[in-house]
Amino acid sequence: MMKKREDSTLDLQAAVQEQLLPSVSELNAIQERLRTFQESLPDTPDPGEEESDAVTELRSVLGCILLDSLGPAIRDLQTVAAYVAKRRKPDER
Repeated sequence: MMKKREDSTLDLQAAVQEQLLPSVSELNAIQERLRTFQESLPDTPDPGEEESDAVTELRSVLGCILLDSLGPAIRDLQTVAAYVAKRRKPDER
């Protein structure tokens, strides 16, 4: 039974290293692209322009995604990846 558990732990470590960490890198890149896009939008569109509400809404949605969704998701994934990496024995590299 112990061997099966060790194999399962090694499988989890391999999945984290091969799939999760690259995915975190991709999420970081997406986060940066969205942040750059958000920063490229005008802070306050000229009043009376038709698109002012749309620009304000877009800035708001991007801000919420970055702050409430992507940021916490990236932090959580990094935390679990670090936890799994710490569980690995030093001689298992």
